[in-house]
Amino acid sequence: FFEQNFIMELQPKQRAHLIVVLIFVVIAYFAKYFCISDLYAVTNLYESHEHISPAKMSQIFAGSYVLSVLGKLSAGVMSDSIGGKLSFMISAVGFVASTLLFTVVESSYINFLFLWSINGYFALGMAWVCVVALSTNWIPPEVVGRYMAIVSLAPQLGDVLARTVLSFFVTSYSWRGVFHIAAACAVLCVLPLLLFVKEQPPWAEGLYDHHDSPTQKTAKLTWGQRVWRLVSNPVLWLVCTLSGALYSVRAIFLLYVASFLVNVYCHGDEKCKASTEATEISARASALFTTFGCVSVLIVGYLKDVLPKRYRGAMLACFVGPLALMMAIGWLHFHSLTYGQATALSAAGGFFLFG
Repeated sequence: FFEQNFIMELQPKQRAHLIVVLIFVVIAYFAKYFCISDLYAVTNLYESHEHISPAKMSQIFAGSYVLSVLGKLSAGVMSDSIGGKLSFMISAVGFVASTLLFTVVESSYINFLFLWSINGYFALGMAWVCVVALSTNWIPPEVVGRYMAIVSLAPQLGDVLARTVLSFFVTSYSWRGVFHIAAACAVLCVLPLLLFVKEQPPWAEGLYDHHDSPTQKTAKLTWGQRVWRLVSNPVLWLVCTLSGALYSVRAIFLLYVASFLVNVYCHGDEKCKASTEATEISARASALFTTFGCVSVLIVGYLKDVLPKRYRGAMLACFVGPLALMMAIGWLHFHSLTYGQATALSAAGGFFLFG
């Protein structure tokens, strides 16, 4: 029923409408990265000005990821109850507000840890779940791989855009000024979604009014039966382990790729590492990590639709193997790397990781 009444009747104008909506969704998701990558881009300036040690900086980063787990759980419940769009708007208000508060609170490790953790709840936790919920309301199942590949570019492009744009202000503003600019950019990114995107496509309204939807059919199982069906499948635990490991690597790269490049650029010179010049150069170069990640997301999104299902998992080996090699080279030869080699290494890591 769904295929006959939704996919087969999707006209060219509706497809164009779908693409425009997904572009607005992607732009809205950029807002999250202006309020997350701002601290990643100015880490060295922030540490030197606020006298935050690298160990405490790691704890601040970790706090945001701890609360992001709660954010993901609550976003899933909220998206089902009030819709993906409204849930995302709540998320956006949260991470913009916490970004601004981060700049006005009294300078102390506890205050920074608390507010950056709250920022993680809304930005790292809620935002992506809400974007997926809204996007899948619009995307037909037959092309979900290719269209979701477009949506999945949002994290990579958002990080690239935020690091690149904010790098132009590092030399002229304090880290607090950069945060204010980031919050303003985030608000601008959210506006098209707020003004022009509905929760679901107009041609799909009432689709399930007189028929059981797949969700309704699944709901006939009890909650316990659904949970048991999920947790008793060993593939779930394999996928969770692999996904968790790759997400951890991605998080470490996003957090520290700019610092990694600063250290290589300055060769351990503390004065150089605290300079705005080094911060500006490394912020722009670190964007290559996610830029090359965009390429692999498009490749994998296309292959996901065209390859037979039984062979699609083999793509992981083609990407994870070289990724491990890139990381080993960076670890073993860190002190002998030139700045150009370090930049190329981080870009190659992004290519093999994101897809």
